[in-house]
Amino acid sequence: MTAFPSSLPRRLWPALCTAPLLIAPAASALTAQQLYQQAQLQVLALERLDKQGQVQSYTSALWVAPGKAVTQCDQLDNAEGLRLKLGERLLQARLDKRDASRNLCLLDVPGAGPVAVATWREADPPPGAVVFAVGNALGMGVSIAEGVVAGVRQFSGENYVQFTAAIAPGSEGGGLFDAEGRLVGMISYRPRDGQNINFALPARWLGEVEQRSASADGIAEWQGKAQALSRDANWKALAELAQRWTMALGDSSEGWLWLTLAHSMLKDWPAAEAAAHQALRIDPGLIEAGLSLSEAQVQQGKAAEGLATAQALLAQRQEDARIWLAIGHAELARQHLAEARQALERAAGFAPWNYAVQLGLSRLAYQRGDWNAMVAAQQQLTRLNPGNVDSWIILSDAYRNAGRPERALASVDKALELAPDNGDAWVGKGNALHQLKRDQEAIAALQKGLGLKPLRAADGWVGLGDVYYTLGLFPEAINAYRQARRIAPDGFTPVARLQVALKDNYQFDEAMRLAQQIKAEHPDDPFPHRQIGFIDGYQGQYEQGIPALERSLALNPNQAKVWMALLEQYMGTGRRDEAVRGYRKLAAIDAGAAENAYRRLFLPYGITP
Repeated sequence: MTAFPSSLPRRLWPALCTAPLLIAPAASALTAQQLYQQAQLQVLALERLDKQGQVQSYTSALWVAPGKAVTQCDQLDNAEGLRLKLGERLLQARLDKRDASRNLCLLDVPGAGPVAVATWREADPPPGAVVFAVGNALGMGVSIAEGVVAGVRQFSGENYVQFTAAIAPGSEGGGLFDAEGRLVGMISYRPRDGQNINFALPARWLGEVEQRSASADGIAEWQGKAQALSRDANWKALAELAQRWTMALGDSSEGWLWLTLAHSMLKDWPAAEAAAHQALRIDPGLIEAGLSLSEAQVQQGKAAEGLATAQALLAQRQEDARIWLAIGHAELARQHLAEARQALERAAGFAPWNYAVQLGLSRLAYQRGDWNAMVAAQQQLTRLNPGNVDSWIILSDAYRNAGRPERALASVDKALELAPDNGDAWVGKGNALHQLKRDQEAIAALQKGLGLKPLRAADGWVGLGDVYYTLGLFPEAINAYRQARRIAPDGFTPVARLQVALKDNYQFDEAMRLAQQIKAEHPDDPFPHRQIGFIDGYQGQYEQGIPALERSLALNPNQAKVWMALLEQYMGTGRRDEAVRGYRKLAAIDAGAAENAYRRLFLPYGITP
C-alpha cells in the first residue's frame, strides 16, 4: 500500500485508503510521454468565474484526496465561482480552507468521484535532477515542460526547489514531478528573491492546509466574513471589517488586500493607495497589491507613478495579462495612445478571453477614432458575455461610426431582445435608423427611448435633433439640442449642434455668441472659426469673415466647404489674386469642389485661375 504523508489530516486517511484511487507507482524513470499520461490525471485546470459564469482567469490545482484539491490562493479572492477541468469533465468547486501565509487553498469538489493522487517525494531532489512542470499554462490546458533542478533554496527556514522548466501564468498550482513521476512540489509563480526564477513549494505542505487554516489566529473567520460582504457588494462594511482585521493581525497582507479592494470600490483612492502600500510592505512580491496600487495612483491623476508601479511588476511576470492591462490603462491616462495600444495588445495576446483587456482595447480604439478596431473589441466582448446589454449597445455605436448601419441596427436589436425596456438601446436603435435614412421610424424609436429615461439622455436628444435637422425642421432640432445641452452643459456636441442649427435657421446673433464661446473654450479647433466666418459671410460682412475662415483652414486645410466660402468672400471683396491662390490650394485637395468653384466664381468673370 502506498504510504501517505504523515502531515495529511487524519480525517482524510480513511477515504484515501479505501477509495479506488489511481496512484502512480514510484518506480524506474518514465519517459516524458509516460509521465504526462500519468500527471494529466493528477493536475487540474482551474477556472475563476465572474457573476455571469464567464472565465476571468486560469490557474492549476492538484488532487490531494477524493473531492479535495489544493491550489495557490492568489487569484481566488472575489471569485463568484470556481470550476475545475479534468479532461472533458467540468467540476464545480468551492473554497474550503486557506493557509494564507503559504498562499495555499483547499478546494471542496463534490461529485468528483475517484481521483488520481500523486505519490509525494519524501526528500528534495539533488541539483541537476530532471524534473517536469505540469500545469495549465496560459489557460490552454494541462501541458508539460522538462527542466532540471537548479538548487534547493531556503526562505524563512523552508526549502524551495528551484527549477528551470519553462512555466507561464496559469501554471501556478500545478505540479513539479521527478523522473519517476513523484510529486516534488507545487509550482509557485511568486518570486522569492526578487528574480523571475521558478520555484516549487514543498509537496508536504499540501496535506497541511486544513490543519493550519484552523490555527489560533482565526484567519478563516476573517476570510469568510470578507468574502460574504464582497459578494453582497457591501463595500463600506468590508472596509470596516478589513480595518479591524489589519489591526488584529497587522502582518496579514491579505487583510490589507481586502482593505484595498473595499476602498477602491468606494472610490477612496488615497486610502486604497495607502492600504496597497501596506500589503506590499508585508509581501513585496504580491502582484495583486501592486496592480491595486497602480490603479489607485492612476485614478488620482498620478499616471506616471501608476505606470512605474505596473512596469516594475514585469520583473516578476512578463506574461501576466493583468500587468500589461495596468500599463495600458496608465498610458491611456497619459494620452500616450501608441504605447497604450502596444501594452493592451500584449495583454490580449496572453489573455484574449479577458473581459477587462478587451474593454481596454475598445476604450483605446474610441479615443483613437479607430472604429473598426472598436468593432473588433466589442465583438469579442459580446462573445465573452453575450448577456451584457451595454456591450451590444456600444457595439452598435461602433458599427455606426464605422459606417455600417445595418450591423448597428442588428446589434442594438440584440440588446432589445435582452432588455426590451432599455432606454439606451432604443436611443441606439433610433440613431441606427437615422443613418439608414428611415427617419420617421428613427423619431419614434428616439422618443420611446427618451421616455424610458436612458442613462445617455443627452445622446438621445442629440440624435433626435439630428433627425429633425436632416428633415429641415430647424425649430424642432433647436429645441432637441437645447434639451441635450441642459442635460450635458459641458458637452461639446450639444452646443456645437445647437450653434449650427441656429445659424441655419438665421438666428445669427445667438449662433454667433455660441460660436465665440466655443472658440474661447477650444481655440485650436477649426469648428468655431469656420462657423464665425460662415455667419459673417451670410450677413455680407466679408472683411470680418475672411480672417476666421483663414484661421480654420490653417488648423485644418482639408475643408473643401470652407475653401469655397473663403473664395466667395475673397471675390466679394475684390481680392481676386488671393482667390486664385486659394482656388489652386482647393484643387490640390478636392478637384470636384475646385471645378464647382471655377464655374461659379471665375468663369462668369472670364478669369482663368
